[in-house]
Amino acid sequence: MEPPCSSSPPPPTCSSVQFLNKGAPGSIPTYKQAGTSSSRILSTPFAELFLEVPERLTKEQKGLTSRPTLVMRAASSLSFLRVSLYIAAFLGLFIVEIKGTFLASSGSGQLDIARLEGVNMRTFALEMVFSWSSLLPPIISDAIVIWRAWVLYTDRRWVLIGPDTPSSVRSSGAVTPFTDKPTRKRHNPFNIHLFAAIVLSFTTNLWATVLILVKLRRFQGSFNLAPWHSHKRTRAQKNMVILVDSGLIYCGFQLIFVALVCRPFTRLSTMNAVYSVLFPIYLVFIHGHVSVHCGCAGGA
Repeated sequence: MEPPCSSSPPPPTCSSVQFLNKGAPGSIPTYKQAGTSSSRILSTPFAELFLEVPERLTKEQKGLTSRPTLVMRAASSLSFLRVSLYIAAFLGLFIVEIKGTFLASSGSGQLDIARLEGVNMRTFALEMVFSWSSLLPPIISDAIVIWRAWVLYTDRRWVLIGPDTPSSVRSSGAVTPFTDKPTRKRHNPFNIHLFAAIVLSFTTNLWATVLILVKLRRFQGSFNLAPWHSHKRTRAQKNMVILVDSGLIYCGFQLIFVALVCRPFTRLSTMNAVYSVLFPIYLVFIHGHVSVHCGCAGGA
């Protein structure tokens, strides 16, 4: 039995399917926690993505040409791709449905079904790609950043489940809102989920950056990060400096995002939309830059 919605007229329906067919007039539809547990939806794919794959791919590369090693790495890669495609399809489907509803709504809040069908046909592929590029890379990048910091800090080339746990928790903030029911409330769990996800991601990345910085200072006593001292650094030190710099820039980008999200619906909303496109591009660039310069995830 579905719980009743807001009492203010006209009352919107509580069914997500009916909402997509009718719309919620006179309000900005948002979402509250649904009956389905998000952790149940995420348990299988994210456990495989954050626990199994990194542990296998980050082991010592001994006997790389041996058949068991090649089979193991191939299985891990296929598993990673399968989970990634699952996440992309899951998120993309809900985003297309929800955003398509907004685009097909008239000025009075009524939904034009014919327009909705046309919008879905034109934007499905684009929205799917955008969904993947804006939601999946931050989730994966958090796990990479935390794992890299843990490896550098402990001098062990295998990953522990503990440090990657915050990343899997952070990912729920990206998926939970799209399983929720519509409501007329403006202050709602959707905003809380979004804000909490960014704050958790910022905290874990800042923590990882501090770990690398502490290890760097222990490695060379009183270490100076100033660029004019770069000629005195070893390759390992230069790699760790790159990781610290990228971590600080990453945290700075997240702070900007939080500042934009917390603002009311003003001209900053346009900046937020543009920033949401640039942010995943930056993630791909910075992690590629770090990988090329460090040669390996351990930065050795």
